Amino acid sequence: MRYGATFTHFYGQDSEMSLVEPIFDFKPSTDKTWVQKYLSIVYSFPFFLVLYWVSYFSRWRNIISGVQVFRPQELIVFSQLLAFSFAADNFLQAVLSWVIIHTTASFYFGLFSFTVAHHHPSIWHDGDEARPDPDFG
Repeated sequence: MRYGATFTHFYGQDSEMSLVEPIFDFKPSTDKTWVQKYLSIVYSFPFFLVLYWVSYFSRWRNIISGVQVFRPQELIVFSQLLAFSFAADNFLQAVLSWVIIHTTASFYFGLFSFTVAHHHPSIWHDGDEARPDPDFG
């Protein structure tokens, strides 16, 4: 049974990055299309913003349809919303704060996991070329 990103991360960063190909190609290569090279900079940001919400609703759809087993950890996000509702002036403000926090976290998680995670000069993707000076600083 699959429990979120743990399954794909077990198989490595290359498998995680290949899940979004050919829409995105974050690996350094010279044979990228114009869309992958230039337009992905524009459409990657909205993708990162909705990444959590797509995963969240897909998970609940799978739980309701019986594909995935319900786990108590699924209620953690609701406990956050409950805590926000006690601290906020009204429930709408609590929901808005909750959505903004999770959307921001989704953006940063997507940005870092797809663009910078596990990318070090000593870890190469298939087809990469070594840089003459590996000092990025």
